[in-house]
Amino acid sequence: MENMSAKIMRLWQLKPVRFMKDCFDFTPDLWQEECSELYMNNQRLAMICSKGPGKTALLAVLGWHFFLTNRLAKMAALAVTKDNLKANLWAELSLWGARSALVSKSVTIGVERITLNGFEKVSFIDARSYRQSADEHEQASALAGLHADNVAFIIDEAGTIPDAVLITADAALAGTDGPGKRARMLVTANPEVPSGLIYKASKGLTYQKWATYHVSGDPDDPKRAPRVSKDWARGLIQEHGIDSAIVRINVLGKYPHTSSEQLLTEEEIMESVNREIDEKSTRRFETRMGVDVARGGVDSSILAIRKGRKVLAIVPVSSSLDSTEVAAQVVMYANKYKVDRVLVDDTGGYGSGVVDNLQFQYKIIVQPINYSRNARDSKHCYNLRSEMYLKMRDWVRSGGKLPNDVRLKADLLCPKLFYLKGRFRLEDKEQIKKRLGVSPDRADALAQTFVDEEFLQGDSVVQKKLGAGSAGYVSKGLDKGNPHGMYQSY
Repeated sequence: MENMSAKIMRLWQLKPVRFMKDCFDFTPDLWQEECSELYMNNQRLAMICSKGPGKTALLAVLGWHFFLTNRLAKMAALAVTKDNLKANLWAELSLWGARSALVSKSVTIGVERITLNGFEKVSFIDARSYRQSADEHEQASALAGLHADNVAFIIDEAGTIPDAVLITADAALAGTDGPGKRARMLVTANPEVPSGLIYKASKGLTYQKWATYHVSGDPDDPKRAPRVSKDWARGLIQEHGIDSAIVRINVLGKYPHTSSEQLLTEEEIMESVNREIDEKSTRRFETRMGVDVARGGVDSSILAIRKGRKVLAIVPVSSSLDSTEVAAQVVMYANKYKVDRVLVDDTGGYGSGVVDNLQFQYKIIVQPINYSRNARDSKHCYNLRSEMYLKMRDWVRSGGKLPNDVRLKADLLCPKLFYLKGRFRLEDKEQIKKRLGVSPDRADALAQTFVDEEFLQGDSVVQKKLGAGSAGYVSKGLDKGNPHGMYQSY
C-alpha cells in the first residue's frame, strides 16, 4: 500500500466508483452509484432493498473502499446470523478481494478476520456475531470495543438485527469524522417488518441522521435494479397487487403498510359478517369441523363448523368436560350439521384423548393436526399453523362469511402475520394470548378447517353415509391406502 501513488489513493478515496472500476472491474448500476455518493457524504447509510438487486456485493466493495483508502482502518462485519454472514457478506468480501491484485497483495483474508499486511494488530476487518437467544446486553456487545480514528461497520440483513446491536455500533461513530478521521455505518435491509431502528430511520424518526435509499425492482422505475427480473416482478405484481405486502417488500423495496402485518382488519371482518351467501353455492362443498381442545382454566374447547364459503356454527364446549364428553359433543354436532371431516388440534397431545374416543368408540374418521408441522407450501409458509391462518385470511377476503361472534372477531383482530425471509409466519400463540387475555380458541378451531385442499362432493370424492352415532358423512375417497381408516396426522 505504501508504494501506491498518493495522488491515486487520494482520487480513489474521493471517488469510490472510480476505485470500484480500477480495483475490481466493478461497474455499478445507477442505484449503486447513487448509494456510493450517499456513503461519501453521510456517516450512516441504510440501503433498503427489494430481492436480488446486488446489495451485498455493493456492501462488500464499499467495505473494501473504506478499508483500503483510510489509514489503519478498523472495521466490523455483521449479519443477522453467523451463518448468514459467512455465506453472504464475508463470501463477497473474499470474492472481490481475490479478484483484485491490489487487495490480494495488501491483505490476508482469514476465516474470521481480514488484516492489512504489516499492520495486522491495528488494521483489520472482524467477522462479528451474536447469539440469537442472548439477552439485550449480550447482543449489544457484538459490535463493542472497536476504537480507531477510522472505523466502520458493514451490516447485512440489518432489518431484523436487534436495535441494541445497531445502537452500540452507532455509539462508536461519536467524536469521529473530521481531519484525519472518518466513521461509517453501512447497512442493507429487506423491508420485511415495519419496526425497529432501520424502519424508523426510513421515516426520519431517529435522533441520529441517516441517509436511506430504497432499492426497487419495479419494472416501470427508471432507477430500478436491473439484476431483478422484470418478468418476475410483473408476475408478482399481477398476482398480488402493486400495494400488497409481498410486492412492496420483494419488488418495490418498501416496507408494508403498518396495518398489513395485522391478520385481518375490523372492516374486513365486519364486511364478512354482513355478507350474503347463496346457500346453493355451498351445497357441493365438504362440511368441516375444526375442534380446538381446551387446555383447562378459562379456555373452552371450541367446535368450528364450516361449509365452503360459510361458517355454519361456532360452538363453545366447557373446559370442565373430559375427553370422552368432548368427543360426545363432537359427535352430536357432527350429526346435526352432517359433517364430512373432523379435524382435531393434537399439538402437544392435548387432543389425543378426543381423537382416540372419536376413532375407536364412535368409529369416526378424524384428522389430528399438529400446528408445528411443516406447511404443505413450506416455500411460502413457516409452518402448518401459519399456513392455515393465511388460508383463513384469504378466505375471508375473497368472499367467506363469518358469524356475528364477538369472541371470534377479537381472536381474528389480534394476531399478527409477518412476512419474513420470503415466508409468512404467524406470531407465537403466547404473544397473542398475552395481548388477548385468553387463548384464541375460536380462530384456532376455524383455521383448522383450512388444513388442506377442499373437495367438491360428487367429483373426485365419493360420499358415504354412516350409521347412527357417526359424524354423518365422510369422504371415503380421502383415505385410500389407509388400512386403519384414519387420516394422516398434520
